[in-house]
Order: sequence, then structure tokens, then C-alpha cells
Amino acid sequence: MTSWRFEPIFDSYLLVMVSICVLMALWLFVRPTRQLSKGRRFTLASLRFCLLLLILAGMLRPSRSAVEKKRQQGTIMIMLDQTTSMQQPSVNTDVTRWQAQSELYTKLKNALGDLEENISVKSYLYSDEISADIWTSADPFPEEPVGEQTDIGTSLYRAVTSAPGDRVLGVILLGDGTQTAFRPQVEIRQAGLELDRRRIPLFTVPFGKQGIAGAGRDVAIEQLPQQYRVFTGNQLNIRCVARIRGLSGSTVPVRLSVQSEGQPPEVIKTLNVESDEAEVVIPIEMEYTAGQPGNYTLT
Repeated sequence: MTSWRFEPIFDSYLLVMVSICVLMALWLFVRPTRQLSKGRRFTLASLRFCLLLLILAGMLRPSRSAVEKKRQQGTIMIMLDQTTSMQQPSVNTDVTRWQAQSELYTKLKNALGDLEENISVKSYLYSDEISADIWTSADPFPEEPVGEQTDIGTSLYRAVTSAPGDRVLGVILLGDGTQTAFRPQVEIRQAGLELDRRRIPLFTVPFGKQGIAGAGRDVAIEQLPQQYRVFTGNQLNIRCVARIRGLSGSTVPVRLSVQSEGQPPEVIKTLNVESDEAEVVIPIEMEYTAGQPGNYTLT
């Protein structure tokens, strides 16, 4: 689509018209001397007229704009869990989760092989980090998973930020859905916020049987800083999260104890938290007023 537009000097068409009228009057009434031949007078008048047209064009400042619509390149990302937990049985106990995932990945490659030219596909293996793109790799698909920990948050974040110029159309996340990394570099919540900021939809494909509440019970305190530094008499705010699994409908006591050098630990505060789901993450916040100077251990 092509269009023309004018931007007259001082943003005034009236000024341009008045100026051109004055120049036209000069061109009409100021004649070349009659000592010149007729041909030369015609040539001189023509040159003045051309100069008049150039002045008019310069005062109107015409511009031509062309708009070309081009479809933006988009990327679909597929993420495959390669941790050793995928060796556990899938819903169908005859195959492992890894085998079921591999079979689905083969179907996805066949289904997404003939996409439009402006849509590309990238696939990554993930555990506590992501691999290089394996969609077009000539290497065979791994026969067995080798990852030790599952860090879903870090893997998601690394994948969507790996190519800043790409527009990610969606992420397909395959795996057993269990976060096992003790200290993830990027929390799942932060990765989710990044997906939301970029307006990227997330499609999850779980493998394995649905967990049964109480089948595996576990309580862990996470995101507790390794070290605090506080002056005597000042109040210290201690923040962390309790990850509770398999204790739905139970009350779990969380105790804060302080131990000085050579002394037994002393419980200074107890907080009861309610677990209403099979797996839940509950924020914990406690306060402690620093006593005498020294080194203390908080547990």
C-alpha cells in the first residue's frame, strides 16, 4: 500500500499559495530583455518556470510512504522431561513414562512437520537445565533419561528467554510434573510471571498415575536464607515457605528454635499451618528479637 502526503513549511498551505502567487507574478511580468533572440527568451522563461516548480515542491515537502505487511515469525516450544523419575511406570504399566513421552514426541514431530513457513518448532530436554534445540538435530533421541533433578521453573524460564527476538506462540510441557530441585535457580512462580508477561500459553502433558494423598508424605522448609546479620535488640523478620505433601486435612507445627554456641536449642516460636490439599506451598513469617552479641543457629 502506497500513499503520498504533504508537509508544507510552517504547516501552512496558505503561506505556500501566497508565496507561489508572488513568484508567478514575477515570472509573468518580469520579462527577459528584447535584445535576446526569441529562442533564448523561451529557454530562459522555461528555466524560470522549472525553478518555480522546484520551489513549490520544496515548500510543500511531499513524501511517499509504502506499507508492506509481513507476518511475524513465531515459535512453538516443546519441553521433554529427561530426569530419571521418568523411568517409573506410566498410566499403562507396560511402558515407562519415558517411553510414553518418546512415543508422543514422535507423533508431535509428524503432526508439526508441515507448518507454515513463518512458524518454527524448537524442542528441549530438561532436568535442572535445558539442552540445546533437538528438533532438527541429527542425533538420535536418547534411549534413557539421565537427569538427576527436575527444575521446571528454571527450565521454562531459560527456554522462553533463550531467543529474545522470537515470538513464542506456546509452550508444550511434557513430564511427570514433579519439582524435585532443592534450590531452583528460578522459582516456578517467577517463570509463570514471565510467561504471563509475554502472553505465552502453557500446555501441560503429564505422565504417570495421579498421586494419592498420603501415599508419600513429606514436609520441607524452603527459601530460608543461609545467614542473617542483625544488631542486638533489633527485630528480625524470618520468611520462608513450607512445602507439604501427602498431609491433606492435617495441621503441621512449624517451630523456630535458636541455639547459641555450646547451648541446647531453644524453641522460641511455634506456628501451626493447615494443609488442605495433597500438595501445598504455604508462606511462613516469624519474628525474632536479637539477644546478646554472638553467633546463633536458627532452625
